[in-house]
Amino acid sequence: MGLKKLGKKMGTVNAFDEKPACFICGSTENLTKTECCGHWICDDESEYVPFSYQSNSCYRNHRKYTLCGHHHAEEHKGHWKNCKKCKDDFKNQMEVYVDFGTNEYNYETLDRIPEIKPTFCSKCKRKINLTQDVYAMQGGKYICEFCTDTPLPFSLKDPSDLKHLRPEDVLSAVFADDDDFDDYDIGEDRPARFSYTDVDMVPQKSLYRFEELYDMLDQFGEKVSGMEFAFTCMDLMVSLCIQYPDEICRGNTKGWAAGIVHALGIVNFLNDKSLDTYVPVSDMYGFFGASNSTMLSRSKFIRDEFGMYPMDPLWSMPSVLLENPLLWTVEINGIFVDLSQKSDEEQKKAVAQGLIPMTYKDLKNKIQSQLTQIKEICDQERAELEAENKIIIETQDKGSTIKFTDHQKKKKK
Repeated sequence: MGLKKLGKKMGTVNAFDEKPACFICGSTENLTKTECCGHWICDDESEYVPFSYQSNSCYRNHRKYTLCGHHHAEEHKGHWKNCKKCKDDFKNQMEVYVDFGTNEYNYETLDRIPEIKPTFCSKCKRKINLTQDVYAMQGGKYICEFCTDTPLPFSLKDPSDLKHLRPEDVLSAVFADDDDFDDYDIGEDRPARFSYTDVDMVPQKSLYRFEELYDMLDQFGEKVSGMEFAFTCMDLMVSLCIQYPDEICRGNTKGWAAGIVHALGIVNFLNDKSLDTYVPVSDMYGFFGASNSTMLSRSKFIRDEFGMYPMDPLWSMPSVLLENPLLWTVEINGIFVDLSQKSDEEQKKAVAQGLIPMTYKDLKNKIQSQLTQIKEICDQERAELEAENKIIIETQDKGSTIKFTDHQKKKKK
């Protein structure tokens, strides 16, 4: 082994000039140490463009695509090579487990390589390489890019391959109580979206986590994102607590709160600075006091399980849903047509054919009604809080201020 390779292998020190060097690319400029294993690496995560999914950052690649980074993000004990929890996390994706433990982003690699069983598309039985191919994971089943019913995220396929969304895929829990949607469901391949009003369906096991997340997301909506996004987050929180009670109870609450925000941020383009809803990624995890790596880990789990993707109509905010091209664009005689621009009569025919769930005008009215409802709920909660503050009585007791509510005051008497 040459001295340069030896220097890189032995770590982070260049054998010729004895300067610290990145163990991935060998650079000696602008370095820092990894949080997980404490080795020198390029301090370049700021160069990564959020949601671009490029591999241009050594720091991010090690943090996100290695078992070492995963082990640290999940706060597991001991060394990652011998961690049973890490292996259990990838029990249905051993191909990914091996890749994360042996790829070029590692400082050291797995000593023992477990047996890998191939993964096949649940529809066409085509073999899927989980570390290279584009695929969707819905309801625990793998679907290759050729069989998906919706355009896959970040896959620039030929427009002729585009298949229109099924009407049931469009139905958002924004309208969960709407009679117009009673005949629809979202299909077997995708977990349902419950509404924040379905609290009574949350099992006892995950109820405490629901209460913790509710307070966090409510504060995030009030102080950072706005309540429209917060209510969408609460729908996802309830959906997780109902359908994934075991998973949602693992790890810390702040990591899940940040993961929920990040997952829905991808769907609704919260990283777009041109939009009023713009929220920097650093604020997504920083607000909750979570680490960036934990947020991304939780976000990935959520998006994989719920089959989320950018502009996903099922998880779009009400104001975003109306202008979502995936909802209105259909192929007619080989030509893609935006039905939102057609007459109301033509849209009604499309509704009857199952191409769209309702007309643009009807959807706009229902969305406006939902936004009004959100505002009324927020105004009511704000009024109740103000009323509660008014009944607080301050009294002096040996120089310190003691506050009593009316209930406490009666009890004291």
